[in-house]
Formats: sequence, structure tokens, C-alpha cells
Amino acid sequence: MNQTAIFVDAGFLLSLGGHRAAGTTLRSAFTTHYESLVRGIAQTVKKNTGLNNLRVYWYDASKDGLFTEQHKRIGLIPGVKVRLGRISYNGEQKGVDLRLALDLVGVARNRSASIAYLVSGDDDLAEAVEEAQDLGMKVVLLGVAKSDSRLGVVVGSL
Repeated sequence: MNQTAIFVDAGFLLSLGGHRAAGTTLRSAFTTHYESLVRGIAQTVKKNTGLNNLRVYWYDASKDGLFTEQHKRIGLIPGVKVRLGRISYNGEQKGVDLRLALDLVGVARNRSASIAYLVSGDDDLAEAVEEAQDLGMKVVLLGVAKSDSRLGVVVGSL
């Protein structure tokens, strides 16, 4: 299938983006316009490929893996699928990387998209990326550009 799929590790993106834009990784210290952020990422991908996008997979964590009001609002953005892990008793995300890895390989295996765009800084995903590539999917890493960049998104291949 000649289309893209976008996989966003929200913890990584918001932490890095918040640090660069507001000098802190504390989400409550800055405001994120999720619809504009998702649209900017999708437009960057579309401009880079000219292909339609299957969907944006948005990975985050919450207490007990339950949807917060914020996650519900993000899930209402057209073309977005929210996938949640949980936050452990000591504040760490659990299950987020595994969900992302399973979805990435599943999309590759089902040939639902020919190119995956990955917004993550986690090297735990290396094996999933290799598996998706072995299945014929091109995987492209998206990163956060300098804070003075208009959309703040950079594209680079793996």
C-alpha cells in the first residue's frame, strides 16, 4: 500500500519540545495545541512523500492506562489513534514502547503502509524498526528542530 503511517511517542515529543520551547519537560508548565501539532507533522510527511497517511498513532501513558480528558480530545482529532501505556508508581512509562513496536511491525506485516514516520528517541525500538524494514517498510525518523523553526519538525531517514 502506497501510503504512510506516523508513530508518535508523545512522552518523547512533548518532553523534548517543552524543553526547547519553554525550558522545562513538565507538561503542566506549557500549553500544547495538539491539533496544530498533529497537523504540522502530517503536513510535513505529506510534503516529503506526496502520499496519503493511514493514520497518526499517538502513544502516551496515564495512570492505570486510562484515557484522560486530554487523551480523549487528542483521539477526536481526525486520523489519530491514541494508544496508552500506564504510569508506574514511580512515575515511569510502562508499555508504551511495546505498543508502538507491535503496531509498527503489524502495519509493516499487513502492508497497510509503505513508509513509517517515527517520532521517538528511544533506542529500544531498534529491533522493531529492523523488523519493519525486513518486511519491506521504509522507516523515517522525525525529530524536533530548533525552537525558532516554524513547524519544528525535521525529517531524516534511518
